[in-house]
Amino acid sequence: MMDNKTALKKVPETTYVPKTYTHIQFIAYECPTFDYAKPGETTNTTLAPPIRHLQGNDEKIRVQRFLDVLNWTRNNIPNIVLGDNNTLKIFMAPEFYFKSHAGQNSVDPRYGGSYTFNTMINILECLRNLFTDPTLSDWFIVAGSVVSNLPADAKFYIDNPEERAYLNTAVVVKGGHPKAPFHYVHKKQLSNIDGPPKTRKNQLGEEVGTSASENEYFRPILERWEERKERIFTVDNITFGLEVCLDHELAVLKTVCKDYHSLEGKSAPPIDIHLITSCGMQIRSKAPNFNCNIAEKRDF
Repeated sequence: MMDNKTALKKVPETTYVPKTYTHIQFIAYECPTFDYAKPGETTNTTLAPPIRHLQGNDEKIRVQRFLDVLNWTRNNIPNIVLGDNNTLKIFMAPEFYFKSHAGQNSVDPRYGGSYTFNTMINILECLRNLFTDPTLSDWFIVAGSVVSNLPADAKFYIDNPEERAYLNTAVVVKGGHPKAPFHYVHKKQLSNIDGPPKTRKNQLGEEVGTSASENEYFRPILERWEERKERIFTVDNITFGLEVCLDHELAVLKTVCKDYHSLEGKSAPPIDIHLITSCGMQIRSKAPNFNCNIAEKRDF
């Protein structure tokens, strides 16, 4: 079987060829994300084109640092650990990797360390285009999560910090090709550590949740089955399940598995690898009430 590099030379750039891996190597990028840490100073003045297109220094520096750490990992961890081109390297950062220090220290701190929605989209687009080098064809990158905010009334021309809805979005990228799989999942429920306030008062003076999934305008979109089932996805013949922190405690992924048969007419695909990008959540080997084929064993 030819490897990815050989395949990419023989097919048009617009075509992505999935690969079957025999081994998995998990690589954890451990860094503090609980506090609103400053992004630091840029370490590379020749930023990659996708990074240069970002507008703010905060997100530019965080993306550049992520790329620098990934490159350090490739250059300093022996191949005997990383494995050959039959090994999928899963490089995973924690939740809140993209949590704006500027957002926390803006004119109104109620933005809770969040980026604007447009900035979040720009970060996702940058990450999608950053890892296309063929030398990353056997790398699967979990870039933590991005905290962002929207106007709670969905009217984008109003900028009232008391009327915001918040998203916390995990993003994964398969490296090595411009058309390689790219995927993101919005956290269902804000937790106490996410940064933004969990509740706000609406125009009637009632306490309402600030998660976009609790918002009357955004809930119908986020609760659609087409959106919910995105927590299960397949990359290079490996099926992943992805949860963000508190969603794991709430058994969000298992709920998707439970609902799969009634909504799709077939069972949920067996999940080979369960990813949890988290800042404080412990892994639970079992969640109550649901039986799901999440734990099916697959040999690599």
